[in-house]
Amino acid sequence: MARTRPKASAVRTLIAAALAMIAQSAAGQSPGAPEAPPSPLTTGRLVVHAIQGTAGANSARGDAVRVELFSGPDSLGSLGSLESTLDENSQTVFDGFLIGDGVRPVISIEHAGVTYQETGPPLTTESPSADLDITVYDATTDEPQWRLGSRQVMLTPESGHIVVSESVIVTNPGDRTWTGGETAPNGKATTVRLGLPGGARDVLLDAGFHGWCCTTFDGATLTVQMPLMPGATLYRFSYIIDPTDGQADLPFATTAPTDELAVFVPDEVWLITPIEMSALSAKETEQGRLRMFYAGNVAPRTAAGLHIDSPRVEQAAATVAQTPGAADGGGADIATTAITIGVALAVVGIGALIVWWGRRSGDTSPAEPQP
Repeated sequence: MARTRPKASAVRTLIAAALAMIAQSAAGQSPGAPEAPPSPLTTGRLVVHAIQGTAGANSARGDAVRVELFSGPDSLGSLGSLESTLDENSQTVFDGFLIGDGVRPVISIEHAGVTYQETGPPLTTESPSADLDITVYDATTDEPQWRLGSRQVMLTPESGHIVVSESVIVTNPGDRTWTGGETAPNGKATTVRLGLPGGARDVLLDAGFHGWCCTTFDGATLTVQMPLMPGATLYRFSYIIDPTDGQADLPFATTAPTDELAVFVPDEVWLITPIEMSALSAKETEQGRLRMFYAGNVAPRTAAGLHIDSPRVEQAAATVAQTPGAADGGGADIATTAITIGVALAVVGIGALIVWWGRRSGDTSPAEPQP
């Protein structure tokens, strides 16, 4: 009996069916089983509302709004951006954007030539929406009566020099953003000016700055070329001082008044003479035994600070390394010390810390040299 060849179309059909069965088997499905429905895609919703903080000024209606979406817990990877403008109620809504495994929005509003930026809460499948209020201000070129609400300094001996870590809170009491006055060498208008001790080098910018594109240092004054907004702004930075013959003068002056100046020094390391400051008793802290020096209501350009006299800085560094907590880096960890004290002062203020530390015997009277 003669055999007939199957038609090509039938062969293709059989091959396709076989391949489908193999694919279903690899996917753990039995032939004919219905496909699993795709997982739903979660979308986010963000409501942005601008609040005008300048009395009597026009609303932020029509201002441009930009939202940058970042992924991951550290918000390192950008997923893209969204743009809109504020409506007649100074509000805009971003809706329907994918949030995947979670995003963190960074919102920017351009108002009167100044960018106001806030980081919103994480948007996740459990919490995909958020409302955010951002306060904006009208701008001015008139210098406000800005001042240093607090200036806290930490001194640490290290390898023949002194590392100085500062946290400064600058306050603008007005209701307008100051865009700056005199022009700096980088061509931008200067706002905040902070005097550093003579010989300061290797200035490292931390919080509050926008890098060296908007900051200058001429060897004596650290200046900021960024708008100064109303309220309090924190600046954190550090630098190195090289003692001469074991001695160093550390004045902390600025062109604005300083409400409270506090300097923290490892105890029993240097012979210290306070200048327009008072010495408080030493205290045991997580960073070892520290002594605090304090001055209140420091007038502009007043060189309140410390004179340090110690011919053995290397030995001083060894002494700090042996303080409690040094075994795990706590005694000599400059960053940890500065941040720990900085967080405490940001929460309670220097005045409250003084109450805990022990009341001083005079606000600005010089104290005896401290061994």
